[in-house]
This record gives sequence, C-alpha cells and structure tokens, in this order.
Amino acid sequence: MTDAVAVCNQAMDLIGSSANITAIAPSDGSKNANWCARNYDQTRRERLRAHRWGFAVKLVKLGQNTTDPVHGFDYLYNRPALDLRILGVWDNDAMAGTVEYQVQGLAIAASANELWLSYVEDKTDPDDWDVLFLGVLAHTLAIKAAIPLGNLSNVRLAEVRAERKRLLSEARTTDALEDWPAQMPESTWISERS
Repeated sequence: MTDAVAVCNQAMDLIGSSANITAIAPSDGSKNANWCARNYDQTRRERLRAHRWGFAVKLVKLGQNTTDPVHGFDYLYNRPALDLRILGVWDNDAMAGTVEYQVQGLAIAASANELWLSYVEDKTDPDDWDVLFLGVLAHTLAIKAAIPLGNLSNVRLAEVRAERKRLLSEARTTDALEDWPAQMPESTWISERS
C-alpha cells in the first residue's frame, strides 16, 4: 500500500536524503516532513491538473443550480467539488456535438437543459494512481525539494529532471494508446467537397 509518506520518502531518496519521514499530516516534526506537509498536496494537484491522466478522468451529469446565470445563458450547473480541470462539456452522455458554456466560479453556465462534464478529478489515494503518475509526482517533489532540503549536485539534479521528463513522455504516450481515439467533428470544408 502506497501513501503520501511513501511518495515523500521516494522523493527524499531521489535527492539523497537519508532521513526517513514517518508522518506528514500532522508532520513528524522533521525538516523533511515539515517541507512535505507544506508542499505535497499542492504539487499533487498541479501534476494532476497538468495532464489528462486517464486514471483521474471522470464523466458526470451535472445538477442544475437554482441561481440565475450571468446574461447570455439559461441555466447554471454545479461543478463537482473535486474538479481540477474541465476536459469537455456536452448536452449528452455520448459526448457528441458542442455546447456553448462559460465557467462562472464553481459553476458552469449554459443554455442546454442538461449538461455532462468530463473532468480531471482530484485523486488523493496513491493506490488509485497510475504508476507513472506516482513516479512523476515523486520526481517533481524531489526537484522542488532539492534546494531547501538536498545536498544535490547540479549533475544529479539534471538526472532527476531528465527522468521526470522521460516519465511524463511515457505517461502521455501510454494514456494516448489506452484511450479510444476521439471522434473529431467533420469540417464543412470536407463535407462540401463530397
């Protein structure tokens, strides 16, 4: 079972820290644990938001809000509490067509009488993550911790950065290969030529 402490310890290993973290919420009081307690959640959310991680993608039908939207739209819909990044909005669960919408804080305004949202969810349990995301997060934490906590040479820091770049590339490729290709709308320019 992997947890936040294990991810932080993996990051500390990458920067050559021999101190073992035992807790970050609340912190065990060590310098490394205090740093991880301050930086872990923010870094995890940044990495989740930065990429369309397949394990974190959700599709839900949104509930209408009773508040009136800003002008130009008929309805306001509540965004999920764990929504980190909107991937697409549709008026059907087949994710077909397009819908005009506008993000208004924690809600989405649209004129469709029902709304479906695809989004990246804020996944907190490392056991639910793809192994490549786990590696990317640990390497990102290591890079951020290198100056305040590590005694890292420039060469070792460059190696950690290169490995994170490789993991990100592999993750993007793997996610792309695991998904069914998105159906692109046919251009009127092409359909008129037929």
